[in-house]
Amino acid sequence: MNSQVIAQFMSHDDTPMGSVLQLPISITLESLKVLLPPDTPEKDRMRMFIHGSEIITTLGEAHKKEKVESEEILKIYCYPDDPPKKTRAPGYLASSCSGHTAAILSVKQSPCKQYVCSASGDGTVRFWSASTKTPIKSVKLFQHWIQCIEFSPDSKWLAAGAMNGGVSLISMADLSVVYSKKIHKDGATSITWRADSEIFATASRDSSASVWNTIGHVRSIFHEKPVISVKYFGDYLLSAGRDTTIKVSDESGSVIQVLRGHILWVTGLAVHNGSDLGRYLKKSESAELGAGKSFFVSISDDKTAVMWRPSWVNDNSWNFLPVRKLIGHKDVLTSVSISLNGAYISTSSFDKTVKLWTSVNGYLSHTFKSHTLLAYQTAFSTTGNLLVSCSADKTVKVYSVEKKILLSDFVCKDQVFAIDIKDGMITAGGKDKLVYFFT
Repeated sequence: MNSQVIAQFMSHDDTPMGSVLQLPISITLESLKVLLPPDTPEKDRMRMFIHGSEIITTLGEAHKKEKVESEEILKIYCYPDDPPKKTRAPGYLASSCSGHTAAILSVKQSPCKQYVCSASGDGTVRFWSASTKTPIKSVKLFQHWIQCIEFSPDSKWLAAGAMNGGVSLISMADLSVVYSKKIHKDGATSITWRADSEIFATASRDSSASVWNTIGHVRSIFHEKPVISVKYFGDYLLSAGRDTTIKVSDESGSVIQVLRGHILWVTGLAVHNGSDLGRYLKKSESAELGAGKSFFVSISDDKTAVMWRPSWVNDNSWNFLPVRKLIGHKDVLTSVSISLNGAYISTSSFDKTVKLWTSVNGYLSHTFKSHTLLAYQTAFSTTGNLLVSCSADKTVKVYSVEKKILLSDFVCKDQVFAIDIKDGMITAGGKDKLVYFFT
C-alpha cells in the first residue's frame, strides 16, 4: 500500500468539498476533520466513508478493506452525525409467548417502548407488555389474516390491515377499536403513519392506496395494478406496487410525480427523515429526525434497490431523482430498512443474504451470508450499531454494523416472518404462532 493518497472530500449529496488533497495513509479521523474546508458546518460531527467502509480510526484501516486503484482520486464521503452510540446485542431468549392460533405475520414495538403488538392469521392482534413480556389483551378484528400493523409515532394509535381489505384503528388509551371499515376490495398489504400521528395510509391489492384519519377513510389514490407498499415522506405519500411505478401524492391526493426506476414489481419502500424534513412536513415539531438530508429507497423484484433524493429546482419547486442503484443481490429483494441516523441501508433477499450499504455513496459495505434459507426482513437498532434479520431457516440473527460480524444467533421452532427491535430488545414472530422476546 502506498504511503500517500490523492483524496477529495465529498458531501453526502455528492458535491466536492474544497480542493483535492495529498494525504498520508496513516492520517487519523480527527486529523481529517481538521482538514475539512473552513466553512464546513458541524465539522466535529462528521463521519467519513471511503467506498463501503467507514473510517473509524485511520484512513489506512478503511482503505485496506477496499480494492482501490492507487492512481484514482479517493473520494472521502462526509456525513454529519454524532459518533455512533452503542446498543448491547441481545444475548438470550427472555420469553416465548403463546396465544395466537395461526402464524404471526407482523410484530411491532410501540415508539414509547411500553407495548408490543403481534398480528396473526387468526384475525386478532395481541398486545403484550414490553417490560414484563406478558399478555395484556387480544382484540379480534376480522375473520381474515391481519397482514400489517403500525403504531402511530406518538404511540396513541395502532392501525391494522387484513387480507379481506379491512382496516382497523385501535386507541392505545384503552385498547378499544375506534373503527373497522372495509373500503379496500382486496387485501391490505402495508401501513404507514404521517409524522404528526394524525393521518395514516394503507396499500391494497385492489390497486389503490387509501388515506385515513382518526374518524375514517379520507381518500384513495389509484394505480393500474396492486399496490404493495406505502410510506410517508413528510406530508407526501409514496405508493408503489406491481405497475413498477412509485406515485408521489400531495395532501389533497393529487399525484404530483410518477417515478420509474424499476423494470419489475416495486415491493418495498423505506424513508429516512433527515434534518431537512421540515421542508416537506408542515407539522415537524414532533417528528423524529435523523442526520443528513432526507431520502427514500425502493426495492423490486428486479433484484435492485434505488435511492431517491429530492432535487430543488428553486425555492418553491422540487422533484425526486434517482441518485444510486444498489446492485448485488442474485434474487428478488424481500425488505429494506434505513438506520435512524441515515448512514446505512440494509436489504434482504430470497438469495439468503443480508446486505449492508452506505447511504452517502450507495456502495456495498458488507454481505452477511449467515442464513441458509431466504431472508424475510431486516431492522436496525435505534442507535444504528446493530442490524437484525429473520429467515425461513427458523433463525433471528444480530450483526455488528461497525465490525461486520455476527453477534447473536437465535433459533426458533419454525420460520420467522417478522422482527422488530427497540433499544436492546428484539421481538419476533412466525409460523410457530409464538411471540419471542430476546434481550
